[in-house]
Amino acid sequence: MTESQGDDRPVVDGTRATPEELRAEVERLSDERRQEVEELREEVGASVHELAERLDVPSRAKERIRTVPPAVWAGAVAVVAALVALGFRRRRPAPPAPGTAAARRAEAAARRTEAAARRAKATARRTKKARR
Repeated sequence: MTESQGDDRPVVDGTRATPEELRAEVERLSDERRQEVEELREEVGASVHELAERLDVPSRAKERIRTVPPAVWAGAVAVVAALVALGFRRRRPAPPAPGTAAARRAEAAARRTEAAARRAKATARRTKKARR
């Protein structure tokens, strides 16, 4: 009679084991796997939490703003004020020097604008009289 016929215990890893030994082995392996799964869950949870913090741009920006010293804010405000002042200054070009071609063109443009304004007023008066 062969070994497998005489002994009804299953063969595990080349050795024979009783059902109780097999159940204990399965339980031990299951506990190890459960522990591995729990550790893996904790690692994945920590990674997800870290990624969520990295991708939360608004709160990161707010935190960064809170850490800026007041002296830097004062400097930034001064720079913005200077840029605004320069912007307004550039919008009003200096008048041309008297006697130059540019001055004559500016005077002619002013006269045309005044004449157009006088014509518009006259037209408005005529229209107003016509409606009465």
